[in-house]
Amino acid sequence: MTDSHFFTTWGRTFTTLSRPWGKPFDVYAHTSTYLRTANFVEIQEKKFIWPIGNWHPDPKLREIGLMNQVRLLDNVEAYGLRLFTQAGKWSRERAQVFLAEMRMAVKDPKAKAYQEVTFAYGRKPK
Repeated sequence: MTDSHFFTTWGRTFTTLSRPWGKPFDVYAHTSTYLRTANFVEIQEKKFIWPIGNWHPDPKLREIGLMNQVRLLDNVEAYGLRLFTQAGKWSRERAQVFLAEMRMAVKDPKAKAYQEVTFAYGRKPK
């Protein structure tokens, strides 16, 4: 997405507010490191790109995109309200406006946006 798109603003805002609050939102990028630090072995990391919405031409990715869109719409307030009002010291009204902007961006079929997703897993040594 371009620097001017709302998803970029959303990501920067989440990262900026969550890190100093001790709950970094970009934890997914460090999961393999955390597993190694916890002495897991045979660590596997898989990266995916999920569409946001049902715009993708591939039927499987279109279905994933629709489920991802529903997930984001259902959880955007849970993700953001506490972070914005407590860590960001925003008013509830300002937070609700920002959340509404995110909902509109998630619903925008012209955005053709993706979300990077990382899964990491390993095994505890015997």
